[in-house]
Amino acid sequence: MLAIGLIACSIVKSQSSSPEPLPVGFAIRTLTYSLPDGSPRTITIDIWYPARHVPAAATDTATQGSAGVAANSDSPRPLVVFSHGNGATPTAYSRILSYFASQGYVVAAPEHQDCPSRCSQAQYTAEITRRPLDVESTLEYILSVNSSQDDALHNQIDASRVAAAGQSFGGWTAVQALRADTRFRAALLMNPAMEQQIPADPTQVARPVLIMSGELDAQVPFAASEDFLARMPSTSDRWLLVVPNAGHEFSNSCFSTAATLTCASLLAQDRLINIVQSVGTQFLDTYVGGSSNALDEATAPEYTLIHAPAGQPTRPLPTAAALNVTTAPIATASPAQALQLPTASLDPARFSAGYVANGVYDIAIEHSFVQGEALVPGTYVDATLSVDAQLLQPRDDQYVQLACRARNPTTEYRFGFRPSTGEVWINRWNGRPQAALPYATLVHVSTSPLPDGASFRISLGCVGTRLTGTINGGTVVSASDNSLPSGQFWIAAGETPGGSHPDVLAEAHFTNLTVTPGS
Repeated sequence: MLAIGLIACSIVKSQSSSPEPLPVGFAIRTLTYSLPDGSPRTITIDIWYPARHVPAAATDTATQGSAGVAANSDSPRPLVVFSHGNGATPTAYSRILSYFASQGYVVAAPEHQDCPSRCSQAQYTAEITRRPLDVESTLEYILSVNSSQDDALHNQIDASRVAAAGQSFGGWTAVQALRADTRFRAALLMNPAMEQQIPADPTQVARPVLIMSGELDAQVPFAASEDFLARMPSTSDRWLLVVPNAGHEFSNSCFSTAATLTCASLLAQDRLINIVQSVGTQFLDTYVGGSSNALDEATAPEYTLIHAPAGQPTRPLPTAAALNVTTAPIATASPAQALQLPTASLDPARFSAGYVANGVYDIAIEHSFVQGEALVPGTYVDATLSVDAQLLQPRDDQYVQLACRARNPTTEYRFGFRPSTGEVWINRWNGRPQAALPYATLVHVSTSPLPDGASFRISLGCVGTRLTGTINGGTVVSASDNSLPSGQFWIAAGETPGGSHPDVLAEAHFTNLTVTPGS
């Protein structure tokens, strides 16, 4: 079983204890560096810095800083290198980044030049390569001009006090930079999207990290942030900021696909930004700033800060809060129909399905790398689906999958098991089939593989906000998520796209299917 745990709960003190804010200057610099293939890459860097004096009404509303003003160089400052989310720009976070500067930090944020719309595979692969290099090259550039006569950066930086930070894809980028460059002493990660083409490996992150996560995040599941922190080594401090009534909008403004509820139903954006400013600054002060304005214990109604100190064991983390929404009346199948699955496939070109001899239900795909599924009658809030399953000619790319709370073909929770490899996962499909990644991985781990052709009892429990997958009575994976309150079950068999055995089509037999309402 995957154990997700962090220890003791503490809440940071209020923002009123922060020092008097400094005026903030804003500058843009251009950097050209060489990519691994030798080709030149030119990027712009947005820089926020403590200024000596800002004329009245000189602050720009977009950048939240003032251009062309002299830096406050009373003493060297700690540096934060920030990576923005996919398709965004640094100024989309200006309210947060300028606040860090007002508290004594220099903030340098490269503009990654992400593809403007849906990426091709080649564009995405290029971004995966370039983004960490942008951050590392920005650090090199800022430190190189520290001794120059640059108005914004002259004698501004203390090279021994540097942090990485980022939001969403930028959170992944910051983790890659933290691993690659030991000059980064800590990382502040907002809604980090760790499941990229090259996933971020939590076991390799051995410096202090703060992850900020909204429980209603429609882009990066809350459970993924829990899981990442839980799998980090205990050699360093780990922090998790949980905002129950927030989603992916840890930036200047909310947007329609940020959360599983509408923006109007979420925590007020000004309050969310205030929390990010305050908690983020105190984390930076603790690990790179050297200030007394550090994290401590207190109380706040809108968020919780979980701390796993270095060297401390973990214990269970509370599950996500239930959605406070009204659902339609729940209809369950009548007893006579409770186990009756569809007698034919809904898509014969993709798969065949139906009952065969001795009450066995058969699903067989008709061509490589697809899935066939059968809906179970009834709609449920809290229930567990169990069924005996057997892949007839199992290969390492074949799987059996159960789904719960299905609202339509691409909106549900899916628990999958690949018997030949022992891989198990729970994904939340997000109802956007045309997206580059139409689902979010809540957890993906490995258990023991089964002998070829072995039958097994597979169950998926969706009770409250807890999702639990079991094989032969033993829990192999669990996650917490509150995005989908109710829906249908289905069973499926299929093959992973790009698998190694396209010549052997997946076929599975299912028997003894039961649905147990409630816990």
